[in-house]
Amino acid sequence: MTNKNLLEPELPWIGAAQVTRRLLTMGLLALAAALLISPLSAQAAHTVPIVTATVGVGSVPEGVGVNPATDRVYVANSGSHSVSVIDGATNAVIATVPVGIFPVGVGVNPATDRVYVANSDGISANPVSDSVSVIDGATNAVIATVLVGSVPEGVGVNPATDRVYVANAGSHSVSVIDGATNLVTATVGVGISPFGVGVNPAAERVYVANANSVSVSVIHDDATDPETQIDSGPAGPTSDATPTFGFSSSEGGSTFECRVDSGSFASCTSPKTLAALADGAHSFEVRATDPAGHTDPTPADRSFTVDTQAPPPTPPPPPPTITSGTAIAAAVARVKGGKVLLRMRCRGRGACRGAARLVVRVKAGKRAKRLGNRVRNLVIGRGRFSIPAGETKVIRLRLTGRGKALLRKAGRRGLPAKLRGSGLKSRTVRLRARA
Repeated sequence: MTNKNLLEPELPWIGAAQVTRRLLTMGLLALAAALLISPLSAQAAHTVPIVTATVGVGSVPEGVGVNPATDRVYVANSGSHSVSVIDGATNAVIATVPVGIFPVGVGVNPATDRVYVANSDGISANPVSDSVSVIDGATNAVIATVLVGSVPEGVGVNPATDRVYVANAGSHSVSVIDGATNLVTATVGVGISPFGVGVNPAAERVYVANANSVSVSVIHDDATDPETQIDSGPAGPTSDATPTFGFSSSEGGSTFECRVDSGSFASCTSPKTLAALADGAHSFEVRATDPAGHTDPTPADRSFTVDTQAPPPTPPPPPPTITSGTAIAAAVARVKGGKVLLRMRCRGRGACRGAARLVVRVKAGKRAKRLGNRVRNLVIGRGRFSIPAGETKVIRLRLTGRGKALLRKAGRRGLPAKLRGSGLKSRTVRLRARA
């Protein structure tokens, strides 16, 4: 086992920025101690936070993570290669969990009660060096060890997507861990010597502090697959041997891949004009990939038949001008696989077409509160629908990551949301997760 000392800058893995950071930390701790020893006036005693307890932990404690759901505190002891678990109610150490070599960063997911500890040893051949120890908060036991980049330091967790972000100071990258499988799903290059990690689940953003490049890298934490749709092109018989298809994605900035019949997918843009096709049945498929690299797992497809011998079909007469119908939604909707399944009936003489969105009211941010707004509307799901007149149809609305988190928090009682949009009657719908 390699013995690490915070005042040994000659170790090859410790850069100037890390030494400076730790020396500054020690200086700030000394200053804080001096201030605490100095007597406080009666007024200051009421306005300045004071130390109410001192809890002894392991050797060289560095990182701290808190689970507000369980009132547990997790302290990474880099000198004793362990994590101290503190009961927030009693300020007592209730467990000491052995982890990897030189643990520093700690991240907690309150939704899953999992704790992630970055073991930053960069020179030892120990199999748990340069790794993340995963602790089960219910048992205080390490349930997995995930190998990441070189010298992992900071850890950030997005409870809404169950993803863990680990800043690798030695390899200038961020490892993205799937909390459900404990597997590294991506490695993102950032600046030089990344240390700190901050996550904003509401904005789906991850912020990484790069110590030696004096910058912060902003990562888009997008867990949603795009939806692809074909907007134009033949469906059924056509006399055009080189048909043109138009298509789009539910996420801006997406790229596309197309294929014809059983060919391979290849990069394409909309509109796409196909090469000359032989008479007969054909199919066209297109799939979108969003800026975060997620590809639509269910490509949009269109079947058509080329017949250059027959005269072009006579276009149908224009439809009579009638009033569009109004879609009426059921009071309860089921949620499965990140999609809201909502039953709607079209009333009126015409078909019901439009766009629907689900809105909930959440607490407003600090800036909005200063302006007098205590709550704000948050869109948690959206989608389009088309229902023939007089018919009932189940439409699918895609739920956002924030919507999924709110639904999990609501539990069995369900999540009430306001259904709004065009071509429908607004009403409150209760979302329930399908068992």
